[in-house]
Amino acid sequence: TAQIGAAFAFDLDKDYCLPYYRDLAVVLAFGMTAKDIMLSAFAKAEDPNSGGRQMPAHFGQKSNRIVTQSSPVTTQFPHAAGIGLAAKMANDPVAIYASTGEGSSNQGDFHEGINFASVHKLPVVFVIHNNKYAISVPASKQYAAEKLSDRAIGYGIPGERVDGTNMA
Repeated sequence: TAQIGAAFAFDLDKDYCLPYYRDLAVVLAFGMTAKDIMLSAFAKAEDPNSGGRQMPAHFGQKSNRIVTQSSPVTTQFPHAAGIGLAAKMANDPVAIYASTGEGSSNQGDFHEGINFASVHKLPVVFVIHNNKYAISVPASKQYAAEKLSDRAIGYGIPGERVDGTNMA
């Protein structure tokens, strides 16, 4: 539910999406179809992500403003900041969604992207999906903060914690 709620906070007809490999619900909301996903999973030439040349879950679709990510985690954060800067310079009133998992929140690209976006007041929303287990170790081995949203304070931006399982 967290992905659907996040996606529908955006204008799906004009805003940009820089997902990570677990963002299936987000890219479906932004306009990919189940067929698009299957074409990618089976490496078919009709795959709209890469013509069958990219690993599955490396979403990308120009027509729906879904920017393809690379395999290294969180590299989409500086890209999101760059798109935000271009939009700001062009007075284009778009917003950019960029997400990752909590394990990636220790990568340099994570910090560089958020810092650049915050310094330049760019229209980027960074979402961290926290399942409390960062790839192969528990979250307690990844970060010391009580809540990941507390990290936003260091960048001078608001940080909100949302329970994505709360259906109320």
